[in-house]
Amino acid sequence: MSNKLILVRYTLSDTPPHLDWSKSVNPYKKTVVFDRHRKCIGYAYKGKFFFIKYYSEEVCDGTR
Repeated sequence: MSNKLILVRYTLSDTPPHLDWSKSVNPYKKTVVFDRHRKCIGYAYKGKFFFIKYYSEEVCDGTR
């Protein structure tokens, strides 16, 4: 099971949110990230953020 994070001050755009992903979430668990409207914008894992605009939408449907 993955963790979830909702960024209430971020709305999906062409620019990913700026956070220190290695310290903001558990780097050893996949964390699905949502914007303020609860739309999946990607996931964080091992200190990296996989943004839906840079990767395919598969990052949000669990196949990646």
